[in-house]
Parts: sequence; structure tokens; C-alpha cells
Amino acid sequence: MVERPRFHLSIPAIDLQRSHDLYVLTLGCRPGCRSDQAAILDFEGHQWVLQSTPRLEELPQPNQDVLFSMERTPAMRSLPA
Repeated sequence: MVERPRFHLSIPAIDLQRSHDLYVLTLGCRPGCRSDQAAILDFEGHQWVLQSTPRLEELPQPNQDVLFSMERTPAMRSLPA
């Protein structure tokens, strides 16, 4: 069996609890380690890290996209387009 590539994604979060709930309850991520500053999530084998970021306007604008297959992530079908 060929193992597919894995990735690590860091996601800024103004409200860590609300962001955690969105990714776990809506997108189906599995929760991992957590602190007051960050929460590690598993999304289909990929590591997502929510980082507490009080002021998003201080962050540089990202220049990358993450693509999902709707067939592989049924929880995302309920989200508005």
C-alpha cells in the first residue's frame, strides 16, 4: 500500500474554543493535545494546529489554498457554498 502525502496546517483562531468546536463538531476533525494557546487536530491523517491569535489583522495574508474532495468529507456537504 502506498502511503499518501501528509501535511501540517497552522490556522489562526481569534476564539480558540469556537474554532475548535467548528473543526471538531462540523468538519469531523479528531481532537488531540490542547493548551490555552493552541489545539492540535487530526483531519484524515493530516495535522491541523489552531493557534490562538487575538488580532488577525497583524498576520500576513496567506497565499495558499487547501482543496477538499466532497466525497471524502461528508460533514462539509452541509456547509453553505
